Amino acid sequence: KEQYHLHKVNLAVGLRSCEYFSRLFRKMKSSSDGTHLREHTIELPKSSLQAIPAMLDYLYDPDPTVQVNATTTTAIPLRYLGTYLGNPLLFDSATRFLQMDLRKETAVIYLQQADTYKQKKLAEVCARVCAESFTQIKMTSLSTLQPHLMKMVLYSKYFRPDTDSRAICAKVASYCRCQDKSISTKMFLSFTSENVMQQICPEEALFFIQFMIGLGIDVSCDNQKAGRLYERCILAAPHMMEEVINSSSKGRAGRIAKNASGSYAKLPPHIKVQLLEFALTQQQHL
Repeated sequence: KEQYHLHKVNLAVGLRSCEYFSRLFRKMKSSSDGTHLREHTIELPKSSLQAIPAMLDYLYDPDPTVQVNATTTTAIPLRYLGTYLGNPLLFDSATRFLQMDLRKETAVIYLQQADTYKQKKLAEVCARVCAESFTQIKMTSLSTLQPHLMKMVLYSKYFRPDTDSRAICAKVASYCRCQDKSISTKMFLSFTSENVMQQICPEEALFFIQFMIGLGIDVSCDNQKAGRLYERCILAAPHMMEEVINSSSKGRAGRIAKNASGSYAKLPPHIKVQLLEFALTQQQHL
């Protein structure tokens, strides 16, 4: 529990004063019944608490040209505090930092915080940066996005599914592995749509089939989107089926073959048969 011993003059008077505190102190000086108010509670998002030290340093600094000491994780909370407390200079200073700091390495954090603080326009800007640099953003960062934010990125008008379709497929598969407990059927089908994934990587085809089954999708009779994804996976799978067969017969396999074998082993028998039959048919046509 943090405690700050502050001065009213720094909070409510001068160039960087907060309108919220100015009104509060006037009210505390003389309440309607003639008594003095001694206590007041402000409810703030928990994530904004980390920004309070930087805000107070800014309010107390006598240099009129100094900027708030914002960071990637505090810039949006500082903007929120500037708005909530009626301090436009704080808001503007934090915004200047954000504009300089927003790039592919920081866009995911800013998108998450913009969503938390319901800053829709800022979230759209952050989603654009993520969309334009999707294949370059580290998976450790992308995997932290909530599904609705990932969809926002993938369906941004700035997302280019044709830039590197194999890399996009690999990232979508990795994201599904990381967020498997949070992804609904509808969300999964939107991630794997041809509008997003123009190509199914052979090494991910079996995983996507397994994921569909895990979601309870009946690939034989479910909706058109699910059927189309299953068909695309079957078409992409023959090469990996060869890897699975070879790894089983030779007793050793590389990482990709091991992953494929693991996914294949979890599939229902009728799908295994269908995959093998299609792979053999393709082999005969070579």
